[in-house]
Amino acid sequence: MWRPHVGNELWKLDAAGRAVLIKDLAPGRRDSNPSRFTAMNGTLFFTASTGPFGRELWKSDGTAAGTVVVFSPVQRPPQLTALEFGEMVALGNTLFFAHSGDQTSMELWKSDGTPAGTVQVKDIRPGLEGAKVSQLVVHGAALFFLADDGVHGKELWRTHGSEGSTVMVGDLRPGPAGLSGAQPESRVDPPLVSAGNAVFLLTAGEPQSSTFELWRSDGTAAGTRVLKTFPLDSPYSYLGDHELVSFGGEVFFGAKEQPWLRRALWKSNGTEEGTVQVRAFDDDMYVIWQADMAVFFVVGTELWKSDGTPAGTVPLLDHGAGGFRLARWAGDTLFYTRTNFPGPDSLWKSDGTPAGTAKVRDFEKVETLEGLVDAGDLLFFTSYVESPGTAVVDFEQWRSDGTPGGTFRVEAATPAPRGSDIVEPTPVGGLTFFTDVAETLHQELWRTDGTEAGTVRLRRFEADEFGMDVQELTAVGGTLFFRAGDVTSGNELWRTDGTEAGTVVVRDLWPGRGDSNPAWLTVLGGQLYFSASTESGGNELWRSDGTAAGTVQVRDLRPGPASASPSGLRVVGDTLFFAANDGVHGAELWRGDGTPDGMVMVKDIVPGSEGCRPRIFAPSSTGTFFFTCASRELWKTDGTEAGTVRLKSFPRDISALRAVEGTLYFTGVDDAHGQELWRSDGTEAGTVMVKDVHPGPGASSPLGVVPVGDRLVFMAYEPEHGLEPWVTDGTAEGTHLLRDVMPGPGSSTPYTTQWLMSLPDQVLFVASDGVHGRELWVTDGTTAGTTLFEDLLPGPGSSDPWSLRRLGDRLFLTFADTEHGHEPHLLALPASRDTTVPTLTCPANVTREATEAGGTRVEYPAASANDVEGPPTLAYSAPSGDVFPVGTTTVTVTATDAAGNRSQCTFQVDVSFTPPA
Repeated sequence: MWRPHVGNELWKLDAAGRAVLIKDLAPGRRDSNPSRFTAMNGTLFFTASTGPFGRELWKSDGTAAGTVVVFSPVQRPPQLTALEFGEMVALGNTLFFAHSGDQTSMELWKSDGTPAGTVQVKDIRPGLEGAKVSQLVVHGAALFFLADDGVHGKELWRTHGSEGSTVMVGDLRPGPAGLSGAQPESRVDPPLVSAGNAVFLLTAGEPQSSTFELWRSDGTAAGTRVLKTFPLDSPYSYLGDHELVSFGGEVFFGAKEQPWLRRALWKSNGTEEGTVQVRAFDDDMYVIWQADMAVFFVVGTELWKSDGTPAGTVPLLDHGAGGFRLARWAGDTLFYTRTNFPGPDSLWKSDGTPAGTAKVRDFEKVETLEGLVDAGDLLFFTSYVESPGTAVVDFEQWRSDGTPGGTFRVEAATPAPRGSDIVEPTPVGGLTFFTDVAETLHQELWRTDGTEAGTVRLRRFEADEFGMDVQELTAVGGTLFFRAGDVTSGNELWRTDGTEAGTVVVRDLWPGRGDSNPAWLTVLGGQLYFSASTESGGNELWRSDGTAAGTVQVRDLRPGPASASPSGLRVVGDTLFFAANDGVHGAELWRGDGTPDGMVMVKDIVPGSEGCRPRIFAPSSTGTFFFTCASRELWKTDGTEAGTVRLKSFPRDISALRAVEGTLYFTGVDDAHGQELWRSDGTEAGTVMVKDVHPGPGASSPLGVVPVGDRLVFMAYEPEHGLEPWVTDGTAEGTHLLRDVMPGPGSSTPYTTQWLMSLPDQVLFVASDGVHGRELWVTDGTTAGTTLFEDLLPGPGSSDPWSLRRLGDRLFLTFADTEHGHEPHLLALPASRDTTVPTLTCPANVTREATEAGGTRVEYPAASANDVEGPPTLAYSAPSGDVFPVGTTTVTVTATDAAGNRSQCTFQVDVSFTPPA
């Protein structure tokens, strides 16, 4: 069920039929999208998305405390694109499901409801292709399913839950296609059902035969055979057009005996003589729905039912124009939906009699009904309401008892805590700015001084149906720049001084509602550099001092209306690096000092119109600039053509580059080791894998890499322990598991670096140990020093900390409680040894001659600063590019590091003026 600021989450009904939120699995506006609900022994199992690694297996007893993760998959290798979870069924005390694991695609797994008891049943087809397990059907004490072992094609398999009992029933269709026959495998999964004392399936016939076959099996090769062969509807039809349903110990399906005939209703009791036609029709017969009292199906525009006899196969109602969509049996009533495209859907019901077949309700808007679910005598479903002429879609939950008055929207018993969806907390001076999403889904800019009274909204950005997010909050001195938009000015560059009146558009580069889409906001020499588009000049490089007059294009790198598309702006010292396309050399690496003439291409790495296509940049504190070409080649540069060299090529994309001192750490992939952590000292010989954490071609999918003392912490996966924190000193011998926070193969940290924050001698991260839920943990790089920092939501519930940012000796973050939802908090940080002030060097004094008595605009070089935790924030008492008066102005530069330590230096700007004679 979906609600604003809670998203699509797990709910339940109370005794009055009202919705109650069980748990916000993905806190804030994010959707966990629970699905594949399967009940087993009074517990609900389902899948949900709460992080970047795909879907997870959860279970719930209907309480927040009893709603916990059972199994978290790891990040999928780039070769695999299928869903992580397929079908789920319960057999006794075991949940079976299809799952795409670390290095395979859709194998059979099982779970007893515990992390340790969630394991793969059998690796039927080792390797990336996987067995493509599907059609899980319980029959007696066994599970039947379809799988491809890579030799026999899609065949029928069965299991009792152990590896030894998981066997192919037989090579029913010899050859690599298996039961898929000549049918395109991507479009066909042969229908499989249990009825009476056998399982039945419809499969493609012999290759090139344009037929399909009805099979039955008792689980043995001897007891598996074809009952009858039928022609496909046409040479162009496929098996997915056919349904197979169970009723009264028999199976029913639609088929025809000759290609020129229309479909008839057929049934089978599992014998050749018992496979007979129930009734033939003069019109097309399609869509068969299984119910408790009869089989329902459609002939032309009429709804029919059958009890399996010719006399009991009768029409119920001719609906006329329109189509049949979904059906579900609830109690003794069949509910189904109809559509009159492009009009909205309508809900219908039938008790199996003409008089009892009637419309329940029309839906007035452009509306689609989905997700029909039965609960006793009630039907629950979702209404997707699309506002005419817009892209806005609303989601409503409905219930029906089969009467118009008893069909209504489900309301929440108590509103779920609204919570906040806070991102990009950015400190500027003594304030912290952040963004939130309002209940109307409009983006808002806020600031706080750490007190409730000092936490105020600066502006709400009224968006159109496509949204106008506030992004790229960037501090320049005491001013915050950001990208935002509204229905008046489009998407443009904004600034704020921390007041509502001072939150304004810097300059409307694409006047009116046109979008200049400023991006890659970067600070150099006290000014903001960014890429932006204009109506006539394409996408080029711009800079701004915060005023409209001082917001100018640096250089037209690609003259004319075509775009140079500068991207990846990064600063090393006093040099700006970026990628751009000048229209001659393709996308290559550029550098500059911020002036028009100082912007030059570093090197034509790949001659031609495509260019190198630099993508991921990582500046280091030693002046080396690392980057990728075509996503798969690692390069470095010192800003000169001769000093721009390739270090190594990889067969697949490089990701997650981070330079620590002079060493680059990144995620690389090769065929022998899969996706692992690599490092480079800037030489070809020194570009090596740190350690094969998941030995062989398996992927450890490393995340993070944040310094702690003289070592680094990162997250990595291997099958025995799941995704957990690791530590490295850059060598294989010095790389090891830090702590198995969630004991066993379950992963404690299914998250990205959004949940990792480095202190000088500690790292904060979010993890679950299976007892406390997802909470804040701390490590000093030792196993003993890796502990729970604070159980912010006491008990097994998860507070899900988010948006971690250090503010002096306090931690800004958001986390959830049961009363308020996800909201911002300040916590005291653990004791830190960082008392070192940044090193700071001011530029030399500057002298300028003014042509007017009022002074002149002066641009001066940037100060240089370094700190143990990375580049500190610089603030200037008088920004470069300001108009300086005649006389001497002292400029004070303040450097502030992440721990709040500050240092200052000063220099003078002397402006003289000689009056005309």
